[in-house]
Amino acid sequence: MLVNKSMFPIQAGYSVISKMNEQLGKLQLQLGTGQKASSLAEMGGDRTNSLSLRARLTKLTAYAENMTTVNMRLSFLDQSFTTLGKLKSEARTSATAGSYGENNLVMVNLQKMSQDRLALVIDSLNANVGGRYLMGGNVTDRPPVASYNSIMEGTGGLAGYKQTVSERNRADMGAPTTLASIGVPKITATGNRVDFNAAGFEQAGYSIVSISSTTGSVRTTEPDHSSPPADVSATFTSQPAPGDSITVTYRKPDGTTASKTLVADTDFLIGADADATAANFATALGTTMGALDGPKLGRLTVGAAGDTVTVGDITGPFGYKLASVTTTGSTIAVGTNLGSPSTVSVGFPSQPRAGDEVTIGLTMPDGTSQLVTLTATTDVAGPGQFQIGATPAETADNFSRGLQAKLGSTSETALKAASTYAAADDFFSTDGIPRRVDGAPPETATALRDGTADTVVWYTGQLTGDARQSATAQIDDVTFAGYGVRANEQGLTELMRTLAAMSYEGYPTEDPTSKGRFDAMVERQMQNLSASTAAQDGSVESIALELGVVKSSIGNTTSRNTAYTHQLETMLTDVETVSMEETSMSLLALKTRLEASYQVTASVSQLSLVNYLK
Repeated sequence: MLVNKSMFPIQAGYSVISKMNEQLGKLQLQLGTGQKASSLAEMGGDRTNSLSLRARLTKLTAYAENMTTVNMRLSFLDQSFTTLGKLKSEARTSATAGSYGENNLVMVNLQKMSQDRLALVIDSLNANVGGRYLMGGNVTDRPPVASYNSIMEGTGGLAGYKQTVSERNRADMGAPTTLASIGVPKITATGNRVDFNAAGFEQAGYSIVSISSTTGSVRTTEPDHSSPPADVSATFTSQPAPGDSITVTYRKPDGTTASKTLVADTDFLIGADADATAANFATALGTTMGALDGPKLGRLTVGAAGDTVTVGDITGPFGYKLASVTTTGSTIAVGTNLGSPSTVSVGFPSQPRAGDEVTIGLTMPDGTSQLVTLTATTDVAGPGQFQIGATPAETADNFSRGLQAKLGSTSETALKAASTYAAADDFFSTDGIPRRVDGAPPETATALRDGTADTVVWYTGQLTGDARQSATAQIDDVTFAGYGVRANEQGLTELMRTLAAMSYEGYPTEDPTSKGRFDAMVERQMQNLSASTAAQDGSVESIALELGVVKSSIGNTTSRNTAYTHQLETMLTDVETVSMEETSMSLLALKTRLEASYQVTASVSQLSLVNYLK
């Protein structure tokens, strides 16, 4: 049997000391790094918890980055909608019907102010952050709205709003008429005297300024403006000589003055006697004055037959549309046949009484309503009146003439304003398809057409879909923040339409229709931008509110995720890091044990039977 010279188990002692050395190295590493392990393999059962916690923290970090980006974009959108809301409010309160300002300054400057506001609206709708456009829905690489000049003036051969509204105005007004077509003026010759009845003439917007002659053979009577209408006359006391002339000076509806001169033997024949010459002059003057521009009837037809006046409209979107007819006179018969086209009738089977009214309800091209009222009078009829004649047929004829004159004055104000707004509705479409008058000349057109090929498209972003969901960011496991905006949303489009219409119309003080057009335009602006529109989907206010809710939601989620992140980081610290105090104590304890092991091992390693026997 072999006997070792040492009976002490040296190998076992060395193994234990080696393990304690390894443990000492780990504790020193933990004390230096604060980490329980330098690799996942050394973490043992904590490895799964560590991976799970870190994955969750990575998601929360990504959500936080998303929310930071969205918050920055929402800040820009908030600034833009603050500007848009201010512009909308300014436009709504900048002018009211009947308030023209001192020296008409509000009226005269309204167009320029509207142009400035429209340009600012376009700039706001084209807001971008870092090259990303914010109001084109999911189309973010280009401005969603065309430039101001392109929209208003056109570009590259494409028509702008100004051209389309000009065409629409002509289409709604219809073909021009003449004074003769409505039975104006009434010029009669009685013997050698020619009388110019100015009643219908003034109803149509004209007025006689003066009448003069270059010859003593014709005696003229100047108009007496103290009691309108100002009738005038010319009496041929003897035969005029060839070349003698008579001049009638008149004021036109636009406020300017013009004259018509008729020369004897050139414009009217010198007859066999003064009576014949007077008759020839009356015919020539009636033809000359009857050729003057008559009222624009808005595509309506007005005709008298016997004791009944019939009014008709046309099929298609242009001009006035008949909606109703009512009367306060029990002797006046009214009838309707509403369809497409429509007709209304006003009959006088017996004479009306002075003060009886007939009101025709009209639908305007922009969908608004307008009432046209005529009042019966026994005096000479002025604007908005019709004279009760000697017979029902004559009364009907007077009503027809008065109605056409009233329609003409309404056309120059309310109809033109409605037409301008209707053109804005067609041009600033929400579906990306501008519409314009189909056919030339526009006065005879009966339909609209797709203008995409030859008209500026004002909005080129995303056309349909949920606007808010056109741009989203995930801010939680189940929460997506939708912060998209489309410049073609209803409220934003309406703001563009209204300001474009107001930018088109000017109101020079010398134009007698300016105040009427100003009132009609401003009334529509106030209605389109009224405070009541704030509750509508897609309004400036509702979009701003929805974006504010998103911003608030992101703020709440940020607070919640921050607290959750702190909890996860604490848990991860418990899993991956060590307590410095406990590690230090463990290291000291292990050091003491290791030193004792070294001493004992050194002493025992010297023991042997031989040494003991010595």
